[in-house]
Amino acid sequence: MSKELKEQSKPYQILKEVYSLEQMKESLPTSTGFLILQMSDDQRSLFVAYCQVSKERVFKYYVSKVPLSLDKKAKLLGMVQRLASMKTTMQKTPITFEEDLEQLERESEAELTQLLQQMEEFFEPVT
Repeated sequence: MSKELKEQSKPYQILKEVYSLEQMKESLPTSTGFLILQMSDDQRSLFVAYCQVSKERVFKYYVSKVPLSLDKKAKLLGMVQRLASMKTTMQKTPITFEEDLEQLERESEAELTQLLQQMEEFFEPVT
């Protein structure tokens, strides 16, 4: 990679920069919330964390550890794969007529609604 690209590319600089927790917190907008899902290294638990930034820049954190049985893990991975498949379908389906786009949107909306319901059921113990 050329030196010029490294110096001028903001995305590259962001990816290469190491920020402290305080620097990251300063860049978060007020009155926002962030949901973080992270699988444990041994993939037996799922960490669910929520960070809330108030108008006064007060940070509140909520963290839960959800044990994952083999069935729950398979269900979670299935939902992730299904979402990836839906994304690929939306990107690669050829659209010739306006009706094709409308049909794809209807089908995608229905499938996404089902997936969202499954996700809400899966994460019910956390919410």
